[in-house]
Amino acid sequence: MSLEGRIFSIVELLLLGLTLGITVFLAYWTARLNQKVLTLRASEEFAEKDNANQAALERVLGASIFLHDKIDVEQIRRLEENPEHRLCLLTYLNHYESLARGINMGIYAGEVFQVARKSLIIREFQLWEDYITDYRHRRKRPLAWSEFERLVKRWAPT
Repeated sequence: MSLEGRIFSIVELLLLGLTLGITVFLAYWTARLNQKVLTLRASEEFAEKDNANQAALERVLGASIFLHDKIDVEQIRRLEENPEHRLCLLTYLNHYESLARGINMGIYAGEVFQVARKSLIIREFQLWEDYITDYRHRRKRPLAWSEFERLVKRWAPT
C-alpha cells in the first residue's frame, strides 16, 4: 500500500472514531433531555391529581379539618366506617405515598416538588402522622405510607 493510501486509511479511521464519538454523545444527551421532559410532564400530571384529591377529601371531611395541626384520629376512625369516606381518605393518603415513591425513585422531578411543595408535603405528613401511626398499628401494616414518611424525614428541617 502506498503512503497516500495509508494516510487515507488513518484519516478514514479517525473520522469514523470521531463520528461514533459524536453519535454516542448526542444519543446520551438526547436520552437525558427526554428523561427530563418526561419527568416534568409526569410531575405536572401528578400535581393536577393532587388538587382533585384534596377537593374530594374536603367534601367528605370538611375544609376545616386542614386548619388544625393534627388530625383527630378518633374522628377519622368514625369516618372510616363509611366505605365512601374510607375510600376517599385512603386515596388521599395513597396519593402522597405515590408522589413520595416517585420522587424517591427519581420518576418525578423531586427538585421541582421540593421547591414548589416541600412545606405543603411536610405539613400534610405532620397533620396525618398520628392517624398513620394508628392505622399501621391497628391494621398491622407497618409499611403503610412509609415512602411518604421517608421523603418527609429527608426534607424536614432537623
